[in-house]
Amino acid sequence: MIESQKQNDIEWFKNKMESNDYSDCTPQEIHMIESGIEEIVKRVTLDAKLRLTKLISQIKDKTGEVITCTVEKNNNGGYDGEITGTKRTVHIQTIVAGGAVQQLHHRTLIK
Repeated sequence: MIESQKQNDIEWFKNKMESNDYSDCTPQEIHMIESGIEEIVKRVTLDAKLRLTKLISQIKDKTGEVITCTVEKNNNGGYDGEITGTKRTVHIQTIVAGGAVQQLHHRTLIK
């Protein structure tokens, strides 16, 4: 999961660098592109590890030790899929939540 997502993210940044079209990029993404490919790889790797660590900490009580993980990054920047552990299998879906009171954020639903 991590490796394939890392490669997809790195390819996305490479394509942006080659096309020089940053019209749909956030200021943070533009800064990463300007920092070069080594910095992109470093940050994308760290981001993938942090997201996976956070996800596992959210589901570990329900699943037990993770045995299999078939999770893909969704268009919201979160993860959707299935995780099987020693206790049970859970399905996860990440949505964008927020409103008048809360800032926009990701919420991972675990079923």
